[in-house]
Order: sequence, then structure tokens, then C-alpha cells
Amino acid sequence: ASLAAVKCVQAALGIVTLFFVWKSAEKIASRQAAIFATLLGACYGPLFFSEVILAPEALAVPLYAAAFYAACVFVEAPS
Repeated sequence: ASLAAVKCVQAALGIVTLFFVWKSAEKIASRQAAIFATLLGACYGPLFFSEVILAPEALAVPLYAAAFYAACVFVEAPS
């Protein structure tokens, strides 16, 4: 049961990664670019790979995506 729970959390983290890809692309470019970037992210092989196996990268990828989105928000913030 523990292994199944970990895999469910990793799958949820994959969705979180795609959410931050969407938000980053929308902030940088446009809604159409966000749709395209999210579809590309959903089809990206290594993203699937990190969700299927037990690896620390399953935590790193959504954190990198969240950090990139935070940087985009920070750059646009008024001083």
C-alpha cells in the first residue's frame, strides 16, 4: 500500500509540474503558447519516466518548475 501511495503522489506532482509549465508559458507569452507548452510537457518522455519509477527527480522537476514560475512573477512585480 505504501508503494501505491508514493506512485499516486508522484503522479500528482507530474500534474503540478504541468500546471507550473502552463502558468509560466502564459506569463511569458500567451494562452496559446501555454496550451502548446503544456501539451509538449505532457508528451515529454522523461517527465513520464520520473513519475513511474521511485527517484528523487520526481520531487525536483515540480520544484524547478515552481521556482521558474516564481522567478517570472518576481521579475514582473513592481519594485
